[in-house]
Parts: sequence; structure tokens; C-alpha cells
Amino acid sequence: MGGAPVTIADVPTYAGGPSWGADDMILSGQPDGIWQVPGASGTPELLIPVEEGEVIHRPQMLPDGEWVLFTVAAASVSWDAAQIVAKYVTTGERTVLIEGGRDGRYVRTGHRVYVLNNVLYAVPFDVGGR
Repeated sequence: MGGAPVTIADVPTYAGGPSWGADDMILSGQPDGIWQVPGASGTPELLIPVEEGEVIHRPQMLPDGEWVLFTVAAASVSWDAAQIVAKYVTTGERTVLIEGGRDGRYVRTGHRVYVLNNVLYAVPFDVGGR
């Protein structure tokens, strides 16, 4: 059940909640933003830089391949005070989906799941309508 690990890319620090998208790109949260690298390996590229004073975590490309879902927090607050946001890669438009929560993920049942105060929540999510 498995095999030897394969190196895909070197990342500058820790990989903050990496995810592998349907487009065969791997997203990884880093202190300076969300980086992407092809699943077949390559050089990581900065996809979304952090804004000043922010920390990001657990990026996930949504099924449309246009929006990235991730958790963002001010560097000085707890993760439970964070926001779950979606950012349109092409234009940079950012939409806050949930105020107060962390570790947001889209699941194929059509829901967003996230954690707040050690409780797991699920809410319906229309990927096309944000």
C-alpha cells in the first residue's frame, strides 16, 4: 500500500496544508503566499501573495480551476478568528465566505467544511455562485 516517496519540489519553509487539484497543480501555503507547482514536479511559483499583516493556510483550488479557497488571519489573532475566503486567480477578486473559522475545505458533496472552536461545521456551497 504505497511506495517510496517522490520529491516534487523544494519549498522554502513548511508546506501549510498542501492540496492537489484536478488541474494537476499542487497548492501550498507559505509565509509569503500561496505557491503552486505541477504534480509532475517543477519549480514552485507564487500564485497569491499574502497581504501585509496576514497569515494564510490550507489553500485548495476549487473545481472550476479559477478560484482558490483558503483560510486567512491577521498575524496577531487566533485561527478561530480567521476568515475562510475565495480568491479569483485571474482578477484578484477576494470574497469572504465565512467570518470566524479555519481550515475551510470544499468537498464533492457540494459543501464547505470548516472548524470553529474545535467544532466541525458543514454548509452547502454553490461553487459557481460562491
